[in-house]
Amino acid sequence: AVLKVESEGEIRRMLFDTPPDYAAVRTALQKLWPTCSVDQAKYKDEEGDLCTLSQATFDDFLFTSGAGVAGRPVLRLQVPQRAPPAPTETVVAATDDDAQPAAARTEEAEHEHLW
Repeated sequence: AVLKVESEGEIRRMLFDTPPDYAAVRTALQKLWPTCSVDQAKYKDEEGDLCTLSQATFDDFLFTSGAGVAGRPVLRLQVPQRAPPAPTETVVAATDDDAQPAAARTEEAEHEHLW
């Protein structure tokens, strides 16, 4: 079998000597597209609908394979790219000086200079 995986217009493929099982297809997806979201892999069923690949839908996915060159079954999947991580905020803890009102800090500063 030949697994063809498309993401953002680019197709990558992997050959299998024997019909793959669900775990083998997931492993192949991770090798072909390490930055893709494997859990969102989709295939087109016989009616042209996009279906999410899962253990429960794997037999249906195999059923949709077409014959390729030399009679090898061709399994086709589409995977979206993972979204880049959201920017994180840096939280700075307030110090004791930051927690006091400016007027209190000024009075303390003046008092410190007198002693």
